[in-house]
Amino acid sequence: MGTVELTLAEEEKRRTRTAIEVGPSRIDPHSGAAQNPKGEQRLRRKELELLMFLHENAGAIFSRDELLRRVWNYQGGVLTRTVDQTVATLRRKLNDDSARPKRLITVYGIGYRLQPG
Repeated sequence: MGTVELTLAEEEKRRTRTAIEVGPSRIDPHSGAAQNPKGEQRLRRKELELLMFLHENAGAIFSRDELLRRVWNYQGGVLTRTVDQTVATLRRKLNDDSARPKRLITVYGIGYRLQPG
Protein backbone atom coordinates (compact mmCIF):
# COMPACT_ATOMS: atom_id res chain seq x y z
CA MET A 1 0.00 0.00 0.00
CA GLY A 2 2.92 2.36 0.63
CA THR A 3 3.87 2.22 -3.05
CA VAL A 4 0.34 3.20 -4.10
CA GLU A 5 0.33 6.12 -1.66
CA LEU A 6 3.70 7.29 -2.97
CA THR A 7 2.45 7.04 -6.53
CA LEU A 8 -0.68 9.02 -5.67
CA ALA A 9 1.38 11.62 -3.82
CA GLU A 10 3.75 11.95 -6.77
CA GLU A 11 0.80 12.25 -9.15
CA GLU A 12 -0.69 15.02 -7.00
CA LYS A 13 2.64 16.88 -6.95
CA ARG A 14 2.81 16.59 -10.73
CA ARG A 15 -0.73 17.99 -11.15
CA THR A 16 0.08 21.09 -9.11
CA ARG A 17 3.37 21.91 -10.86
CA THR A 18 3.68 24.61 -13.45
CA ALA A 19 5.64 24.24 -16.67
CA ILE A 20 9.39 23.93 -16.31
CA GLU A 21 12.14 25.00 -18.66
CA VAL A 22 15.13 22.86 -19.53
CA GLY A 23 17.36 24.69 -21.96
CA PRO A 24 15.29 25.58 -25.03
CA SER A 25 12.48 23.22 -23.99
CA ARG A 26 9.38 24.05 -22.01
CA ILE A 27 7.73 21.02 -20.42
CA ASP A 28 4.12 20.82 -19.26
CA PRO A 29 4.08 18.30 -16.38
CA HIS A 30 0.32 17.79 -16.79
CA SER A 31 0.36 16.65 -20.40
CA GLY A 32 3.98 15.52 -20.77
CA ALA A 33 4.39 17.83 -23.78
CA ALA A 34 7.81 19.36 -24.38
CA GLN A 35 7.95 22.38 -26.70
CA ASN A 36 11.30 23.25 -28.25
CA PRO A 37 12.64 24.67 -31.53
CA LYS A 38 12.09 21.27 -33.20
CA GLY A 39 8.40 21.35 -32.28
CA GLU A 40 6.39 19.42 -29.74
CA GLN A 41 7.61 16.14 -28.29
CA ARG A 42 5.53 13.87 -26.05
CA LEU A 43 7.31 12.47 -23.03
CA ARG A 44 6.43 9.01 -21.77
CA ARG A 45 5.47 8.67 -18.13
CA LYS A 46 8.89 7.48 -16.86
CA GLU A 47 10.70 10.05 -19.02
CA LEU A 48 8.60 12.76 -17.40
CA GLU A 49 9.05 11.31 -13.91
CA LEU A 50 12.83 11.13 -14.36
CA LEU A 51 12.97 14.67 -15.71
CA MET A 52 10.82 16.06 -12.91
CA PHE A 53 12.88 14.23 -10.27
CA LEU A 54 16.13 15.61 -11.69
CA HIS A 55 14.58 19.08 -12.04
CA GLU A 56 13.49 19.06 -8.39
CA ASN A 57 17.07 18.12 -7.48
CA ALA A 58 18.86 20.22 -10.14
CA GLY A 59 22.63 20.12 -9.81
CA ALA A 60 22.67 16.97 -7.65
CA ILE A 61 24.31 13.85 -9.07
CA PHE A 62 22.42 10.56 -8.89
CA SER A 63 23.81 7.11 -9.66
CA ARG A 64 21.91 4.74 -11.94
CA ASP A 65 21.05 2.57 -8.93
CA GLU A 66 19.67 5.53 -7.01
CA LEU A 67 17.58 6.66 -9.99
CA LEU A 68 16.26 3.11 -10.42
CA ARG A 69 15.21 3.09 -6.76
CA ARG A 70 13.75 6.59 -6.62
CA VAL A 71 12.08 6.87 -10.03
CA TRP A 72 11.38 3.26 -11.03
CA ASN A 73 10.98 1.88 -7.47
CA TYR A 74 13.40 -0.97 -8.25
CA GLN A 75 15.10 -2.61 -5.33
CA GLY A 76 18.91 -3.03 -5.30
CA GLY A 77 21.03 -5.18 -7.50
CA VAL A 78 19.11 -4.73 -10.75
CA LEU A 79 21.32 -4.73 -13.84
CA THR A 80 19.61 -2.73 -16.55
CA ARG A 81 20.27 -0.04 -19.13
CA THR A 82 16.85 1.50 -18.48
CA VAL A 83 18.25 4.75 -17.04
CA ASP A 84 20.76 5.16 -19.88
CA GLN A 85 18.11 4.54 -22.52
CA THR A 86 15.66 6.94 -20.89
CA VAL A 87 18.33 9.65 -20.61
CA ALA A 88 19.24 9.20 -24.30
CA THR A 89 15.58 9.49 -25.31
CA LEU A 90 15.10 12.58 -23.12
CA ARG A 91 18.16 14.24 -24.64
CA ARG A 92 16.75 13.66 -28.11
CA LYS A 93 13.29 14.94 -27.18
CA LEU A 94 14.66 17.98 -25.35
CA ASN A 95 17.03 18.84 -28.19
CA ASP A 96 20.09 18.35 -25.95
CA ASP A 97 22.99 17.24 -28.15
CA SER A 98 23.88 13.69 -27.07
CA ALA A 99 27.52 14.17 -28.11
CA ARG A 100 27.85 17.33 -25.99
CA PRO A 101 24.82 17.59 -23.69
CA LYS A 102 24.40 20.91 -21.91
CA ARG A 103 21.45 20.07 -19.66
CA LEU A 104 21.22 16.35 -18.94
CA ILE A 105 24.81 15.65 -17.98
CA THR A 106 26.58 12.32 -17.59
CA VAL A 107 29.05 12.42 -14.71
CA TYR A 108 31.32 9.57 -15.78
CA GLY A 109 31.76 6.85 -13.19
CA ILE A 110 29.04 8.35 -10.98
CA GLY A 111 25.70 8.95 -12.72
CA TYR A 112 23.58 11.81 -14.05
CA ARG A 113 22.57 15.33 -13.12
CA LEU A 114 20.39 18.05 -14.58
CA GLN A 115 22.27 21.30 -15.12
CA PRO A 116 20.28 24.14 -13.52
CA GLY A 117 19.27 27.04 -15.71
